[in-house]
Amino acid sequence: MIEGLYEAHLPVSNLKRSIEFYKGLGLEFSHNHEDRLAFLWIEKNKSWLGLWETDKVELEYHPSIRHIAFQVSLEGLRHSVSWSNERGYKPREAFGFKPIEPFVMAHSGMAHAKIHFNDFRIIRRIYAIGIIFI
Repeated sequence: MIEGLYEAHLPVSNLKRSIEFYKGLGLEFSHNHEDRLAFLWIEKNKSWLGLWETDKVELEYHPSIRHIAFQVSLEGLRHSVSWSNERGYKPREAFGFKPIEPFVMAHSGMAHAKIHFNDFRIIRRIYAIGIIFI
């Protein structure tokens, strides 16, 4: 029955700045609600991200609350290091892999390739962009 992720929500300290940040990553703005909630399309008419302006954003880091991974094409993944650098987000070391190119992590029966980067200018959050191979 489940075919994919329809929406996810994140707390942000500054809604306007956060909207611009996600637009800079390529998400399309959909709409605001009462100047404290905004929705941006990840994939138009298929999945979106909700941003809630709140004072409850200063939580200790844990991947379960501050980690987002966006799916990209294989070609996009090949250019992900330069793509993130051009937007001012420096790829970071993850799982012992240097941030010079995407890396592959294998799991039983599948693998995924990815690169990680941080955004600590607006919100302390960890991002990954990648593709899964089955």
